[in-house]
Amino acid sequence: MQVGVIDLGTNTFHLLIARISEGRFGILHKEKVPVEVGRGGINQGQITELAYSRALKAMGHFEQLIKLHKVEEVVSTATSAFRNASNGPQLLEDIKKQTGKATTIIDGQHEASYYFEGVKRALKLSHKPSLI
Repeated sequence: MQVGVIDLGTNTFHLLIARISEGRFGILHKEKVPVEVGRGGINQGQITELAYSRALKAMGHFEQLIKLHKVEEVVSTATSAFRNASNGPQLLEDIKKQTGKATTIIDGQHEASYYFEGVKRALKLSHKPSLI
């Protein structure tokens, strides 16, 4: 089964497509796009028109890759820019209209736990406290 994971970050959108078989997975495609949804307006609580456009373009590109790889299931999450921008939820609604994919805005605690789990899996941490 092919699965996709999309991370809509403040600076970069990430796509990972993997094949899962017998409890193991192999990466089929991995890509990041410097969308920079936070550039120019996030301090005012807005995603600018240009950033909005970059986001829609990147997600259209990701959707083509998802179709090409015949992905059966996609999980898409959005982080702080979407939490803080008043038009963040509207952008996610427009992405859903364009791609058919719903995206969940995760809270800061959830986002931090994903970072922690990723670092834990990528590095061998000791039992001593670590700064991540």
